[in-house]
Amino acid sequence: MESSLPMTAQTDQIFPFVSVIVPMYNEERFITTCIDRLLAQDYPADKYEIIIIDGESSDASPVIMASLQQKNPDKIQVHKNPMRITSKAWNIGIEHARGDIIALMSAHAEAPVNYISLCARYLQQEKVENVGGIMDTIGRGFWGESIAIGTSNPFGIGNSKHRYSDKPTYDEAGWPGSYWKETLLSVGGFDENMPMNEDDDLNYRLQAQGMKMFLTPEIRVTYYCRDSLISLWKQYFKYGRWKVRVLQKYGKLTSWRHFIPPLFVMGLILSLVILLFFPDLWPIPLIILVPYLLLSAIITFRIAARRGAGFLLSLPLIFFILHLSYGVGFLSGLNFMFSGHNKPDKN
Repeated sequence: MESSLPMTAQTDQIFPFVSVIVPMYNEERFITTCIDRLLAQDYPADKYEIIIIDGESSDASPVIMASLQQKNPDKIQVHKNPMRITSKAWNIGIEHARGDIIALMSAHAEAPVNYISLCARYLQQEKVENVGGIMDTIGRGFWGESIAIGTSNPFGIGNSKHRYSDKPTYDEAGWPGSYWKETLLSVGGFDENMPMNEDDDLNYRLQAQGMKMFLTPEIRVTYYCRDSLISLWKQYFKYGRWKVRVLQKYGKLTSWRHFIPPLFVMGLILSLVILLFFPDLWPIPLIILVPYLLLSAIITFRIAARRGAGFLLSLPLIFFILHLSYGVGFLSGLNFMFSGHNKPDKN
């Protein structure tokens, strides 16, 4: 897609108008810094806007947003999202966006000063429909830092290139993602039947229509991860559960990594069931657990050698929670396929 906006005489660079959409709910700890970083972009100030979509927060977020909007009335829009579903938030933002480009941003994130510039540049330069980068995950406190390390390591999250890649690629979408608005409208926006994994679903549809995506490590967005084991479990349980909806919708997943946690959990469950009826077969669970624990220990020791001995005990637990919660979530989501649950609309 070509922008109709003129080039500047000074740089010969085209500056399409960009709408940055920020969904949020109860983000009083993060929203001010998130928006301040977006207001400090090196992109021409009159060429972008910020659209905050609030899921009717019950903390101090509405007061904070009102203050931010009052100080920047021409730059910031605020809209409500009673459904409190991220896919709905994106669509509300798209509906109100004035931009040629839609750039996504998490309220838990801090954009680099050149975030919008790089998104606009690569969408035009690479002639693609989606540009994203790397999620630089950090955590607050000991457990937050442990979770950040675990969710940035291939052993913890598989070959998710947007978590750790240092090379550009056209094979996988980057994070958080930017799109031509015309493209999003042409595919019907985000599927509101997908409370989770809505970005995966959208990128499936783009690829199915022959559209291209580009991940560049030049774009690095800081993301604040969960800081408790319970919240980590809930997050990855939902990721696993709603990944099945993507599988149901398209009949396939793009990566083998999505099947490994549920197979791991199934192996553990089946081996324990066998052990109940055949106690003499006690080595069977060890066949699964020993290689897993050994690999987890090796990776943990390597990380601890660089990051500190304090992670020797926390990282194996983080890895186990990531794999177990995703796997259990995935298996629980199979009811979508086998209980007569309606298939979601492919848009």
